[in-house]
Amino acid sequence: MAAGLLVLSIPLQTEIANGNLTLATLALVLAGWKLRARATVSGSLFAAALLIKLIPALLVPFLLAAGRWRMVAATAGALVAIVAIGWPWLGSDWLDYLHLVQMLAAGPHVSSETHDMIPPELAAGPLRYALPALAVGVALYAGRLIATRPARADLAFASAVAAAPLISPFVFYPYLVLSLPLVILLIFRERRNVVRLLGLVGVALTNFPTPPAPSDAVPLVGLLLLLIVGVMTLRGADAAVAKPSRAGVAPSGGRAAAG
Repeated sequence: MAAGLLVLSIPLQTEIANGNLTLATLALVLAGWKLRARATVSGSLFAAALLIKLIPALLVPFLLAAGRWRMVAATAGALVAIVAIGWPWLGSDWLDYLHLVQMLAAGPHVSSETHDMIPPELAAGPLRYALPALAVGVALYAGRLIATRPARADLAFASAVAAAPLISPFVFYPYLVLSLPLVILLIFRERRNVVRLLGLVGVALTNFPTPPAPSDAVPLVGLLLLLIVGVMTLRGADAAVAKPSRAGVAPSGGRAAAG
């Protein structure tokens, strides 16, 4: 069923039809997370993903909040090594790339591309920082949770990956492929029916018979719903850990008082 959902995913079909590299980026970050026990290999994979697209940069605050310092250091080291090795041949291209990043970060930008999902109201003025701030908040919260609930590490990572498109000045429709790991976990891994139902609603909003028109925010609403469900599921897991801890203190206090 999960494979069928992936095959029917309109963002995935759009990604493949347009020949974008978001899917390759997703494959690299998933492989890096799978091999997280080997910090050097994992960091190298994350570095490769960042060299393709800057969107996975959101994983840096996620890893820092999770205490994965070695992975962050390995990622930075691999980036420096790759750039240094290629500098004699690609130095001017790296400089042009940095200039482009500065232009995009300066904003505001409203793309005329068919697949851009950011409404004009969120693309200019102070509100243009709202979505990136939300993404960073999701990444930090998800990363912090890993320390207390390691069993939820995959869901936390998937939530951070799904939020990654929001740090981009242009949230293109094919970027929604980054939400697919979160979709799979919510619909097929979670046991609560309400979580599965909300996950299905989120998928329905992000999937259209054809890619949305410019500034059509319905797929963006679907992504935000998936993020809310993911964070609330993580929050529930965090609360489940906190309650037994508090419950374990009470009997001890009672015995001490009795003594």
